[in-house]
Amino acid sequence: MSGGEVKKIWVEINRLDLEDEVLAKGKIACVEIHEDDGIKEVKSRLCQCFHLNDTDLVFKLRNHRGSLIPIKGSIPSNSKSVPYQLEILRFHQNITPKPRSVKLASHMQAAMKKLQELMTRTDSLESDVPELNQRRLEKIRSEMNDLDKKLGFLNKRLNEADNSHWKGMFKKQPFWYAALHSVRFAEEDSKQNLEEKHMSTDRLTVTYCHGNASSAFLTATMYRSYCESLTGQQGPSANMDAKQRETEDLYKKLIHQSLLKKHLTTQVFNNLKAKRTSLGGTLADCIRSGCLHLNSGVGVYACDPEGYEVFKDLLDPVIKEYHATNEIKHPKPNFGDMGKLGFSDLDPEGKMIVSTRVRVGRSHAKFPFPPVATKEQRIEMERITCEALNTLTGELAGKYTSLGKMTKEEEKQLVEDHFLFKDDDPMLRDAGGYNDWPIGRGIFFSKDKKFLVWINEEDHLRFISMQKGGDLAEVYKRLVKAIHELEKKLTFAKTDRHGYLTFCPTNLGTTMRASVHIKVPFLADAGRLKEVCDKYQLQPRGIHGEHTESVGGVYDISNKRRLGLTEFEAISGMSEGIKKIMEEEIIERPKFLERKVKALQSSNSKSLLKKHLTPKVFEALKDKKTKLKGDLLDCAMSGLLHHNSGVGVYACDPEGYEVFKDLLDAVIKDYHKVPEVKHPKPSFGDMDNLGFGDLDPEGKMIISTRVRVGRSHENFPFPPVASKQQRIEMERITCDALKTLSGDLAGKYTSLSSMTKEEEKQLVEDHFLFKDDDPMLRDAGGYNDWPTGRGIFFSADKKFLVWINEEDHLRFISMQKGGNLAEVYKRLVKAIQELEKKLKFAKTDRHGYLTFCPTNLGTTMRASVHIKVPYLARSGKLNEECAKFNLQPRGIHGEHTESVGGVYDISNKRRLGLTEFEAITEMRKGIEEIIKLEKEARKKFLDEEFTKLNKSNSKSLLKVHLTQDLFNKLKDKKTSLGGDLLDCAKSGLLHHNSGVGVYACDPEGYGTFSDLLDAVIKDYHKVPEVKHPKPEFGDMANLGFSDLDPAGEMIVSTRVRVGRSHEGFPFPPAATLQQRLDMEKRTVQALNTLEGELAGKYTSLKSMTKEEEKQLVEDHFLFKDDDPMLRDAGGYDDWPYGRGIFFSADKKFLVWINEEDHLRFISMQKGGNLAEVYKRLVKAIQTLEKKLTFAKTDRHGYLTFCPTNLGTTMRASVHIKVPNLAKSGKLNEICAKHNLQPRGIHGEHTESVGGVYDISNKRRLGLSEFEAITEMRKGIEEVMKAEKAAASGQTKI
Repeated sequence: MSGGEVKKIWVEINRLDLEDEVLAKGKIACVEIHEDDGIKEVKSRLCQCFHLNDTDLVFKLRNHRGSLIPIKGSIPSNSKSVPYQLEILRFHQNITPKPRSVKLASHMQAAMKKLQELMTRTDSLESDVPELNQRRLEKIRSEMNDLDKKLGFLNKRLNEADNSHWKGMFKKQPFWYAALHSVRFAEEDSKQNLEEKHMSTDRLTVTYCHGNASSAFLTATMYRSYCESLTGQQGPSANMDAKQRETEDLYKKLIHQSLLKKHLTTQVFNNLKAKRTSLGGTLADCIRSGCLHLNSGVGVYACDPEGYEVFKDLLDPVIKEYHATNEIKHPKPNFGDMGKLGFSDLDPEGKMIVSTRVRVGRSHAKFPFPPVATKEQRIEMERITCEALNTLTGELAGKYTSLGKMTKEEEKQLVEDHFLFKDDDPMLRDAGGYNDWPIGRGIFFSKDKKFLVWINEEDHLRFISMQKGGDLAEVYKRLVKAIHELEKKLTFAKTDRHGYLTFCPTNLGTTMRASVHIKVPFLADAGRLKEVCDKYQLQPRGIHGEHTESVGGVYDISNKRRLGLTEFEAISGMSEGIKKIMEEEIIERPKFLERKVKALQSSNSKSLLKKHLTPKVFEALKDKKTKLKGDLLDCAMSGLLHHNSGVGVYACDPEGYEVFKDLLDAVIKDYHKVPEVKHPKPSFGDMDNLGFGDLDPEGKMIISTRVRVGRSHENFPFPPVASKQQRIEMERITCDALKTLSGDLAGKYTSLSSMTKEEEKQLVEDHFLFKDDDPMLRDAGGYNDWPTGRGIFFSADKKFLVWINEEDHLRFISMQKGGNLAEVYKRLVKAIQELEKKLKFAKTDRHGYLTFCPTNLGTTMRASVHIKVPYLARSGKLNEECAKFNLQPRGIHGEHTESVGGVYDISNKRRLGLTEFEAITEMRKGIEEIIKLEKEARKKFLDEEFTKLNKSNSKSLLKVHLTQDLFNKLKDKKTSLGGDLLDCAKSGLLHHNSGVGVYACDPEGYGTFSDLLDAVIKDYHKVPEVKHPKPEFGDMANLGFSDLDPAGEMIVSTRVRVGRSHEGFPFPPAATLQQRLDMEKRTVQALNTLEGELAGKYTSLKSMTKEEEKQLVEDHFLFKDDDPMLRDAGGYDDWPYGRGIFFSADKKFLVWINEEDHLRFISMQKGGNLAEVYKRLVKAIQTLEKKLTFAKTDRHGYLTFCPTNLGTTMRASVHIKVPNLAKSGKLNEICAKHNLQPRGIHGEHTESVGGVYDISNKRRLGLSEFEAITEMRKGIEEVMKAEKAAASGQTKI
């Protein structure tokens, strides 16, 4: 019932559904509506007011601007003078849009009137004063002469100011000096305003701003340009070519404080602006990027090798200032003696340096740089370089890939791996660096990807040598070897003054950039990193390039100096500098610890670290170290950086539990809720007498079961202290042990380093593989040296897994679908006992098995199920009930995630102070109680939702026919397959806007719940009783029809489909995962027997890639999981398991498995040949019925999940062009007459596209298949006749 405030709206009707213009429009009426009215109530009031009785109408309401507004109670009140427009149309009616006009407000009308008067006066003046233009031109010429004199004076003073600093006797500089730093900016910024405000066509004036020389100069300059444009006279610049004019324009934009701005004085500019190199390079090519980018630091490039001499008046001062040198001179190349370099591995323990990289740039002699180079020149440089690269041998030999031939996936992957260059630098783009992209560009790789060559990135060539770790000597020697080899084949541009020449003058000389990715979080935190780097001529930046931030305290640190020293001097200086950086980092470590502890104690953190790291404990522990060199900072780093941590502390290594026990024991007792730290000896129980088996034998609730334990190698440190070599060694000894496993435990190991991105992504999505995305674990050192030493081991059936060096050294995982906890537990115990024969695990009598995080100590066991508990969760009591049984619920994607579809991950809480058998038993008992509580909550939910449905305004058939008496009669009934009333009615109970709202739980449900379902079936199918004839598909040789549209003028495509259900299997809400998999297996076996045109291939949704799935959905071949009503009916339970699609080779026959129904058989093709489509479908049905048994009854025909599809289950349809029939408004009427149903081509409730409709048979129950297809065929033929009549203009159709 409607409520809320009553208000009046004025509405004018516009009957677009009528051809009679007199009746169609003009009536205005006042309609009373309520604030809380919905669309149905407002429509009802409009129908009453305007006497609209036809239900086949569409209402559209527009405001005075012509915009559509929602039809509901919130419509604002209006006046009779400005009524809303109510447009009335018929369904599927095509309306040709008419031009709309919006009435002008009175003040706008007045403004328009004044404007017209002004235009009239202007026209009058133009005609009355023909000599006006002549007088204006004479005045302009006179003023131009005066302005030229003034401009000469101002320009002279500005040139003087450009080259000197004011040192006069007056306190204030002359006006022309004050103008120096603002004139060019003012020119650009004020140009438009000056033209609009100070230069009108009626009255030309020049405005001088008192005391502002720049404005005066600007105004005068612009005025002269303006006058030239009017008179056709031009100043000295008229004879400049396009390049010189561009140079002039660029120079005007130069307003920032770059080296370009500093050194491109007016005098230098005038000297260089007309010069060119022999390769065609100009000053504009050098300065374009710097003029366009106000944030440039340097702002200038060389146009080509010769440009360094031609434009040296600009480039020399830039080079000197950037390279901090008094003169430009460079020694001859000298790479040093490879046998006596004086450095080797800068970080042999692998604690600080992540990777090392040395690169040089080279330019081909006699080839221009990017802004001047042509496409042909780029291609030629690529060619000669590739010929040289192909001569490389040994470790340098490799393969070249052109950017033009690279797939998007390959390119993206190489960029993500930091191997390939991109075209995303706006400064380099405007410098011409990406001209002709990607032509002539590519990358060369050695086989081990330790030597790379970039072709035509920024420079012609970049030679790069790199590898993991800190062995600078190896990296440098490889690079030098490559340079020497390639210099035999290629000629590089260099001069005695500049050394090797590059596009950017900042890279001249050695062109060498030697860098390490190094962990220096303590120096950085102290704010001393730049200071220390400057001291040793080093440059720090983020690992993703200049101006980027550090990630995890890792910085890219490289040599600054390139010019004026040899290659050997550059690399030696960088080597010494990095060593000093590492020494300073070690000195800063204890200072960092003190700072961060003070910050933690003064914070609002609720972590256990803050609680138990008291000043006394800190003083006692701060200087302690384990034998493996672990210290307090290794334990507390994550919690010190993340004040939102719950725990905030880890153990640095196994020994750390004793060395730092003053802190760790207090945290352990607090977290595990125990009075003392003690743990019993391991006991896994008697495998033959566990006391439990399958916790959910019916498979109704538990989706999967998983038990895992963590283990740590004895005598190896935990992540923050472990070196790369130690990780690799742990990986090696674990793999040796895993190779000894046999039987159901035997499998294969894959390292993360060798895994493709696609494999890794798929394993993560399948919840098999770990990721590196936890910021707290990252700062604890958990991802150090990622992905080195890490990987995953799978048994053949993927029921046993081992993670190596994720968070813990080892994670052993046993898992499988369903609720058989005994099987899962036994498999895990068997694996543990086998591996303990080969590996030694860290444990103590107090702590049990040791792990990196103290929350996992003891048994280290986490036993969990993914379980459906939607009703207990809805009640809000899930957490409370779990707590009673020492269980922990969370979302299925990990801690702090949400449930999906009422499925939760529930596991044991307790790990310390009890045996493994006690832990698994406690978890088992808790899960059994949760299952009982869920069943109770389910019954309560049914009662509550039925009450809500009864009180609602729902028009569903469920509400109509499920009376209180009937509800009481059916609510406790069950089928032999376990289906109940809630399985049938859940969707309709939750969705009061359902049309039907009821499904069958399983085939037997049509009998068990016949009191409800029969009433719904009769109501929906419009039949007096539920009865159906025996299947009859007709005589395939004498169907009586063939192609309904042989000319191909109207029918776009034809499709016939039927649904089928497996006998003995429940429908979606009652089906288990195993039953879905069994149905899939049976169906695929039957499909594989098909031959001829029906033969094809099956693809499961589970194995389908995201790209394949998306493409099939877009092509309308595959089903989706996006219907909320079907979801709540259970239609998507266990998605995507047990589901897939079968295609014939020509894609004219399809089978959907476990979409809504168990099976959907679909025959389809382009055009109107209904006979071909129907025969193919019948042939498939009859062939598959030999292999599969389908559910049917004498009353219902073939059984389906939804009672609306019973009987033949057949939907025969065409996509047909009927634009004229639709426009006439007769389409629905004719379709109804012949038992047809028209809708948009994208499904029910969608609109037509281009006059094309999907028209299908309505009737499925009470007639044979042949009768249904014949009725549809005759109806389509009548529709086609009517369309032709409508197209010819006949009024009677």
